[in-house]
Amino acid sequence: MPEQLTDSNELDLKLSNAISDVAAFAIQYAKMQPSKTQMQFMDAIVSDDPAYSQIIAKTNRGGGKTQSTAISLAWKQTLDPTLNIFVLSGSFEQARHLYGYYSPLITDPEWFPQEELKHEPTQRLTKFKSGGSMRILAASEKQTRGGHPDIIVLDEAVLMPEELRDSIWPSINTSKRPKRIIISTASPKVGLNWFLDTWQNADKLNFKRYEWSREECIWLNQIDVTNAALLYGIDSDTYKTEYLGQIPERTGLIFDGPSIKRSLVDPTKEAQYPKQLAPPLTEWSAGVDWGFVHPHVIILLEKQGETLIARDIRIQRQGLLNDLLGEIEKDFGKYTIYAGNDGAAEINQLQTRGVNIYPVMFSRDKEALISELRRRLELGLLKIPDPDIDEDYHPVVQQLRSYHYEKSGKPTKVNDDCVDALLYAVYPWMADAARPRFKPHIGRYR
Repeated sequence: MPEQLTDSNELDLKLSNAISDVAAFAIQYAKMQPSKTQMQFMDAIVSDDPAYSQIIAKTNRGGGKTQSTAISLAWKQTLDPTLNIFVLSGSFEQARHLYGYYSPLITDPEWFPQEELKHEPTQRLTKFKSGGSMRILAASEKQTRGGHPDIIVLDEAVLMPEELRDSIWPSINTSKRPKRIIISTASPKVGLNWFLDTWQNADKLNFKRYEWSREECIWLNQIDVTNAALLYGIDSDTYKTEYLGQIPERTGLIFDGPSIKRSLVDPTKEAQYPKQLAPPLTEWSAGVDWGFVHPHVIILLEKQGETLIARDIRIQRQGLLNDLLGEIEKDFGKYTIYAGNDGAAEINQLQTRGVNIYPVMFSRDKEALISELRRRLELGLLKIPDPDIDEDYHPVVQQLRSYHYEKSGKPTKVNDDCVDALLYAVYPWMADAARPRFKPHIGRYR
């Protein structure tokens, strides 16, 4: 009996410490030892002071920003289960990372009385009898417009396109205790410019900003960090951004955001996305980007009048090359195909099978192809199915939005496989490029 009393007293002390301080809660229930700056960040999240109603944090990859946020929200919602929280990222899977840290804390009966839960938590929703909830949103504009939370979290904000941010941003304006939390590594993705503009103008925009160095992240494998410096070079943007949490060099996006947005159409509406036609009323072209490291990508375009219409996209993760060649021959062999000349052997194999495929010398033609694609986007002469309706096109739209020039003045070679496939497909319709040595039969059908 005395031993049970001691155990009870120890539990009471543990709970008392955790309830009084979010850092203690992190240590005792999440088994996480937050750094000094992380503690300040977590204190800001749980604070009810309106001065902390907008928070932005930037760290290196694996810096613990998502976990810190999740623990803080679990602590805050335990003390006030009437709070409604939305978590959004550029992908549903990314948003679920935060929920993966949050859920075990809320379902721990030692910490939170389980009878206060409205039902068994699902993979994306936890509801409380007091009226609050934690909801993980899919990366779609429709999802972000459903409901009026008190807190919104933009996790890895650089992954989010403009329309997602714009749709969720005003959702907290009916709350009496609104809070926006933006967390990200400054990777060169679709939302980088917006994230860095918010970060660099935090004071003017009434944001409290937090960052902590790699040295504070004692859980990171320091040998791996050293190896990464050797691999990428200490001056590379990848090393500076992903491993040190610094801001990458910004030298300008290649394709205009509003132009990309105008190109997105509803593929279920014929007025926006015309029915396919057959030659001689139409021309067809397929582009192939060989994914010897990244995924293989095939994009099919149809040209009606002067407008290019995306009709198919295939993104194949690493697999058997023969399967890819068979897919190209079977599904795209009736079109003229343009592919990167880095796949010379694969092109030769397909040509021996009778496939109308030609190599594109990217080192010579890339700038001209970029100019042609930019021209068509600006003139509204490109139609791409809206990824909110056809999610297969999400990668290519995201890459178009983040495609940028490196400080060397050359287009980036990071996450460009879908854009490169699109550029190859545009090849036969270049306005002012050097003509290829071959004479392709555009859109030839057998």
